[in-house]
Amino acid sequence: MVSLQYADDTILFSDCDDLYLRNLKSCLAWFEQLFGMRINFHKSEIIPINLDGEDVERIAYLILEKK
Repeated sequence: MVSLQYADDTILFSDCDDLYLRNLKSCLAWFEQLFGMRINFHKSEIIPINLDGEDVERIAYLILEKK
């Protein structure tokens, strides 16, 4: 994974493997708990590169699902 930050924005580049995305979501939840900040996933964007529609929908579901 590659991460870029500017001001209050973060860009994450990642693989689309389900396990990897679930672990990434867990790390983001830990960040929220540790620092008391909230990540607004509904204001976030997923920008797919070389993925079909099914993969994009699967990724969006994994990121937006409640635990």
